Amino acid sequence: MLDLKAVAKPPTFSGAEKDFAEWRFKIENVFLMISLDNVMKGAADAAEFTSEDLLPLGQKEQSRFVCGLLVQLLSGKALAILRLCPRGEGLLVWRRLIAHYAPKTTARAMPVLAGLLTPKWSEAMFIDEL
Repeated sequence: MLDLKAVAKPPTFSGAEKDFAEWRFKIENVFLMISLDNVMKGAADAAEFTSEDLLPLGQKEQSRFVCGLLVQLLSGKALAILRLCPRGEGLLVWRRLIAHYAPKTTARAMPVLAGLLTPKWSEAMFIDEL
């Protein structure tokens, strides 16, 4: 078992849509530090999710660890999503969080593209507008 206090303080997530991108960036870097980045990317990118009963023992343990970690970090709507998943299935929780907050759909891509094509710059610094 890895003591995260010695590595990093994982960020909490309020469940608000506006906070997800920043939280995801930070938590994915925590996953990278504890060598779970490939497992988490695989869970998020898979076309279909494999039942955790079919996972190798090592991945089952990783999934339980991720679930325990996410229980401590999530609140609001994100915690409600976690509570709807079977107990201990952290990879499924991660997949559902990504599907909810950052879906790969045309409906989601169109507003993002519109924002990129018609930026609304102000007197503020460029980096603040991003």
